[in-house]
Amino acid sequence: MGVITWKPRFETGHVRMDEQHRALAEALNGLHGAMELETDKPEQMAALQALKEGTAEHSREEEDLMDRFGFPGALEHKGIHGRLLAQMEELSRRLEDGRTELRAPVLDFLEGWLLDHVQGEDVELAQFLRSRGNGVC
Repeated sequence: MGVITWKPRFETGHVRMDEQHRALAEALNGLHGAMELETDKPEQMAALQALKEGTAEHSREEEDLMDRFGFPGALEHKGIHGRLLAQMEELSRRLEDGRTELRAPVLDFLEGWLLDHVQGEDVELAQFLRSRGNGVC
């Protein structure tokens, strides 16, 4: 994999979610750039932190929508978010203490997760929200 070029097929149809997904793709591209340029650890950590923070904010907003609109798949979807955030936190710790390096397999995992999640669980959530009259917030 590599740098994500955002395409219309990645859209869920929920305006706010799609804005955040594009921002996450940009953050992931920033992390990819830090790896490709072999920047120093503080720059890589900052790029990873930006991705983690964006992912956490996006997850919180989605989970709030799930709760407000009674999304039936909320428990499973929240669990997926939680596992990813835990994996990202572990990656951050491992990078910080030198137990791992920022390499292509790590980025491939994150890119695959983002695109698979957007096109799977998030499309399902967006369809549900639109059926409840919430597609543009």
